Amino acid sequence: MFTTKERTGGSQYRTLCEGAPDGVRDAIQEAHGGELPNDWRYEKASMIWMALEEATENGWGPNKDEEIDSLVDIYNGELLQWLADIPSRVDLVDQASGEFFVGSRTTIINQIQGAQHQTLTEMWDILEAEYQNQKEQ
Repeated sequence: MFTTKERTGGSQYRTLCEGAPDGVRDAIQEAHGGELPNDWRYEKASMIWMALEEATENGWGPNKDEEIDSLVDIYNGELLQWLADIPSRVDLVDQASGEFFVGSRTTIINQIQGAQHQTLTEMWDILEAEYQNQKEQ
C-alpha cells in the first residue's frame, strides 16, 4: 500500500503507492489531523498499516497499545524536531498534557511523547477502520 521514494537531495520518504484505493487516500488525509501532508504522518501511517497487515496475515488481532507505544519517538532530538516541524503541534502537547499528566510533574519530553501517543492513537483508529473496510471489499 505504501512505497519509499527519494527526493532530489537523497532523503527518502514514505507515500502511498500509485493506484491506492480512494478510501485509503481519504483515510490518510483524515489521519493527518488537519496538517498538510508530512513525512512523519506518512511514515507512522505506513507503520500502522503494516502492523495491521501483519496481524491479519498471522491470524491474530494487533495489540494496539503495544504497537502505538513502539511508534512513539524516544530520542529527544526527534521529539523536539516533531514539535518544531509544525508549530500547531504545541496544541496537541497542551491537550495531551491536560489529559495524561494532570497533577503530576513531568518533562517537556514526556509531554511531547504523550502528544505523539494521542496522535498515533487517533491515526490508528482511522486507519484500522479503513483497513477493515478494504478487507470487506
